[in-house]
Amino acid sequence: MRVLFVVFLCEHRYMDTEILKTSWHHLGKWPEPALAAELWLEYGKVAQRLFKEKLDAKILFLNGDFFLSKHDVDCFQQEAYEAASERDFDFFSRIQNELEGVVIKLKTEVEHISSLPDFFDSYKLLTGLWMPLNLVASGIERYAQEVNPEVFESVVGFLDEKPWTLQQIDELFVLRKNIENSLGRSFQSFDEIPADCLEEALRHVQKYQWLGSHHFTIHHFTLNELKDRLAQTAAPIAEKRKSVEITEKEHYVINLLNRIGFLRFRAAEMSGYASYYASFILEKKAQQFGLTYNDIVEHTASEIISEQISSETALLRKQNTAFYFDGQERILSIEETKAAAAKLLVFNTHAREIKGLCAHKGKAVGQVKIVTTREEMKDFKEGMILVAYETTPDIIHAMQQSAAIVTDFGGLTCHAAIVARELKKPCVVGTKNATKVLKDGDMVEVDADLGTINIL
Repeated sequence: MRVLFVVFLCEHRYMDTEILKTSWHHLGKWPEPALAAELWLEYGKVAQRLFKEKLDAKILFLNGDFFLSKHDVDCFQQEAYEAASERDFDFFSRIQNELEGVVIKLKTEVEHISSLPDFFDSYKLLTGLWMPLNLVASGIERYAQEVNPEVFESVVGFLDEKPWTLQQIDELFVLRKNIENSLGRSFQSFDEIPADCLEEALRHVQKYQWLGSHHFTIHHFTLNELKDRLAQTAAPIAEKRKSVEITEKEHYVINLLNRIGFLRFRAAEMSGYASYYASFILEKKAQQFGLTYNDIVEHTASEIISEQISSETALLRKQNTAFYFDGQERILSIEETKAAAAKLLVFNTHAREIKGLCAHKGKAVGQVKIVTTREEMKDFKEGMILVAYETTPDIIHAMQQSAAIVTDFGGLTCHAAIVARELKKPCVVGTKNATKVLKDGDMVEVDADLGTINIL
């Protein structure tokens, strides 16, 4: 069995001779432990089955920032664009069938997990599909904009089958309505809830106990959290849909966008679901070595399987987590990580106007709250402007409370865009630098119609 060794202090030539010579595309910043980051690395083995052109399969992870070979990004986007324009249904069906198969396998496996090697292999299949899926969506969005951006913006996101987290929002509305019917009035405190409704609430918590978990960062959805959400849950806004005459081509594009948006959502949710259930066996493994769960997930899958586990490795990884993959996994040193970050992470941090894509129209003025971790969501107040790298299912409550949503990354079928359209929130995605320019407490005007954020 191949074992990866940690080399934090050694000098290497990877940075000059290989990494910095590669043309990279910055996919976004996804803060996550080393285990989650490492399991993304072999995406190329899965993705290569779905694409015609040979992939570089090069990926770089630097303390939360993901980079993919620009060649691969261009390949994913161009093949998706061509498939959409040529109506190559086989291309999209292959991706959908692969993902659905992995989701079914992984869901069954994690609920009765017995083998960590099998679980890690299945999780790699999920990430191997999820990575290119995000870029395939960009290619489809490009084609959709050419067909008719107005129809796209007004219709896409209303899915025939809702993702789990959107179903949960709907069920919260139903639960609150049931409580109000039992009381014969509205309520302000969870203490007013009758016993029979409390049982319904407990069933809801059990069903969504994994909600908030993401990439091996685990959160246990609790009854107290449900109490908070119920107290702030209002009836959904009734919206009369516009009667829009659309062509057959526009109908095709809308269905395709909805399909891809749903698949992206499903992959994200499955990551949280699988991480949650795997955490129980990982925690037991950590206890064998006198460590915590947060310690063991700072190790790679190979290290965990071969029991090359130590508190020293965990501590170093919390300070520095960097992986490079070009057919072989490499763990980078602190010096290499800093050198790469200095070259690759360059942003305009002095702009007064931030620009992105309109994901849902509308305007809002409010106070900025940057949410990059679940802990930062605790200070989020109703009416704030939510600013994030990208949104994930674990911060959906903050999205519900927000006056508007702004992200660094993402396109018109990303998680933020779909949820914003569901919640009727102004939303601007793909700004690249919103979290770098803005800071907590800034007053801003979000004009999603124009895709701009202005500092007041």
